[in-house]
Amino acid sequence: MKIASALLLLVGLNFNVVGQTYFPPLTAGTWAAYIPQELGWCQENIDTLLSYAEARNSKSLIILVDGKIAIEAYFNGHSQSDFWYWASAGKTLAATLTGIAQEEGELSIADPVSQYIGEGWTACDTEDELQRTIWHQLTMSSSFNNSPFLWDCTEPWCFLCSGLEAGTQWHYHNGVYRKLHEVLENATGMSMSGLTQEKVSSKIGMFGLWTDDQLFLSTTRSMARFGLLALNNFVWDGDTVLHDQSYIQSMVTPSQELNRSYGYLWWLNGQESHYLPVNPDLLDGPIIPDAPADLYAGLGANDQKVYVVPSLNMVVVRMGDQAYASEPSVSAFDNELWQLILNLPCAVTDTENHDKSKAALHVFPNPASGSMKITDPAQYKSISVHDLDGKLLLNMTGQAAADGFFLPRGIYLIKAESHLGIPETAKIIFY
Repeated sequence: MKIASALLLLVGLNFNVVGQTYFPPLTAGTWAAYIPQELGWCQENIDTLLSYAEARNSKSLIILVDGKIAIEAYFNGHSQSDFWYWASAGKTLAATLTGIAQEEGELSIADPVSQYIGEGWTACDTEDELQRTIWHQLTMSSSFNNSPFLWDCTEPWCFLCSGLEAGTQWHYHNGVYRKLHEVLENATGMSMSGLTQEKVSSKIGMFGLWTDDQLFLSTTRSMARFGLLALNNFVWDGDTVLHDQSYIQSMVTPSQELNRSYGYLWWLNGQESHYLPVNPDLLDGPIIPDAPADLYAGLGANDQKVYVVPSLNMVVVRMGDQAYASEPSVSAFDNELWQLILNLPCAVTDTENHDKSKAALHVFPNPASGSMKITDPAQYKSISVHDLDGKLLLNMTGQAAADGFFLPRGIYLIKAESHLGIPETAKIIFY
């Protein structure tokens, strides 16, 4: 993350990094909301974000903080009750259903795909076809010798082994994913819409359905409900939708070493490198450089987005038409949107007339890894770093920076006392 964005993120921590999570009613009712100013967000910055979203062909944008609505806007004729497609962001829902089916004994992700949809779904010989398991579908590592032009094809001749072993190459192959729908329906004896309604929608108040071409349709608020479920470790207000913690961990952290920016059909930020759909090159850096490192997301064609950020207790949903040229998942829109989201907090500036008694403690970058800096440390007679239980970890009094300071991933407190005797506290995230 760039330092400018980290500074803005730091100010954003004023709205509580991890607050108590609120869940909206399952049936029609009021969804609790923040007044943006309660979060320290400036109206001018909110207007800039919404103008950008509208100009980039968005139909809707929702930001949840602690489960409450912080921003909800509709554009270009769309409304709160209108349905829209998730595109490949719906893969995250299919991954969730696969985990539920496994814990209910309907399937095992170690099983061959052909066990559920029959032999001959590929152009490989039987031995090679049996190597391709449900796990490979979830991780996009079935390793077929495919052309980028065949990435959406489901015919057997689109799946060529050509001597490749399963799990040796990462290809974003939508056809392989679409076969997962067949696996789920045959394993459970239910349609995708019926399965979703029974196992997920009815438990979280989500309304939606799958179309014949395997797109999930819902309102924007329903997509936000699913994001809130994921944010809360797939527990909805005490009701556990998906119990298997090992499976959940694999969904939202690197599931394999070929593309560490991919879990089980979820995209992962904050990794050192990544592959993108229909691009054979391994690219350096995270998929969304200016977004929080712990973000994970469902990303779909034409910029359908559901972002989950545990460090900020935040969910962001965007639906609409393509912002730029059509992309199957990640696009330039992701980074631009997150730059504006992290710019929502009001900036704090020092002036000659600034009242030091009202100064806020600033620490950056945030999230941090290995080093951090304090803005204007001379104004404090003491500065220290503590864990959330209050244990002293480092004394930084008089220091502008702490380099080579490594902490386990988590949230920590920076405590300071001004020369006027006024205590100040900031939170910093280490990853």
